[in-house]
Amino acid sequence: MSINTEAAGQRRWQFPPAGRAPLTGLRVLDFSTFGPGPFATQIMADLGATVIKVEKVGGEVQRHTVPEFFRALNRGKSSLELNLKDPEDNRLCRRLAAEADVLVESFRPGAMDRLGLGAEAVAEANPALVYVSIPPFAQSGAGSGEQGHETQFNARSGAFVDPGGAMHEPPPAPFSDLGSGAFAVIGTLAALGQGDRHATRVGVPVLGAAVSFMFMRLLRELNADTTVDRPWRSEPAAGPFPTGGNGFIAFSAVDPKAWGALVELLDEPRLRAPEFADYASRQQRIPEVNALITARLAADSQERWLERFRAADIPVAPANRAQDVFEDPFVQALGILERHPAPHVRLPINGIPSVTNIHPPELDDCGAAVREHGWHALESR
Repeated sequence: MSINTEAAGQRRWQFPPAGRAPLTGLRVLDFSTFGPGPFATQIMADLGATVIKVEKVGGEVQRHTVPEFFRALNRGKSSLELNLKDPEDNRLCRRLAAEADVLVESFRPGAMDRLGLGAEAVAEANPALVYVSIPPFAQSGAGSGEQGHETQFNARSGAFVDPGGAMHEPPPAPFSDLGSGAFAVIGTLAALGQGDRHATRVGVPVLGAAVSFMFMRLLRELNADTTVDRPWRSEPAAGPFPTGGNGFIAFSAVDPKAWGALVELLDEPRLRAPEFADYASRQQRIPEVNALITARLAADSQERWLERFRAADIPVAPANRAQDVFEDPFVQALGILERHPAPHVRLPINGIPSVTNIHPPELDDCGAAVREHGWHALESR
């Protein structure tokens, strides 16, 4: 994430007084698509910002291809269909940008410049704007002109390949997309909090988020002995394991206390062998350790093992299916995941006033009013 200050300007927006949503009154103009940018602006909207989502004529692709994702990432925003190459629509965009507090875009570097909506051009009319770019790769140099999606970010960050060099399926969650969106919010808040009120350019390449989240695993594997046949699991006695029946439990017994409790609980003599006494030794024998644990867990049900692991104070959880997550009492206690009026998740943050918009806008919601009155059309919403 890079933050560069440019020409000085007087920022109109200020953090509101206590008791109001933290981003109340913040005007965010959102040109982004798919996951990273919309996730960032959804967080801002949930914290009280007013967001105008600029979509191409016919609507963003994901509105039609994966509508459930679109609804989840664009709740409570006002959408506006525009052809950015049309002179009239382009002028409207420039007018909205001139009055915005934050602009978010996720095009390849140079695309907004060619439309006359690049950071330097917009700063001339709005020298206090926080201009947030979420490109696939770096702003310049290798990859700057290429397209990218979650698959490419996972591949370049090392997420597909295990320590032994075998290839695996992609991670089950789009950590690159969502991670870059979260970093974009952090950068935006940092820029808004700058006392000098200068115009700010925030850059958050999606690949950068992927590498950041992969960093700890990369460190672990960097000096690993590649002659050892290592499975996909990079730790012994950690992760999901099958139990008797159809259920799985997921636990972590990597520290000495938890490992000792696990050995006592499973009562498997071979796990007491000297070659399993310390973590480094077990790390060299992951398949053997996990096979012994798996064989022992087959003797009883998921429910019984969960009770025993908890009683032994070993971190454990059921390996939930999607429908189980909504019913999990630990998840329900968070109070963030809901089914109605459509499945959605609230911000997992407590202690500050926030809002959660749960109704997605209709196509071109308030579009006519915004075209005529700009941001003023949304002031009463």
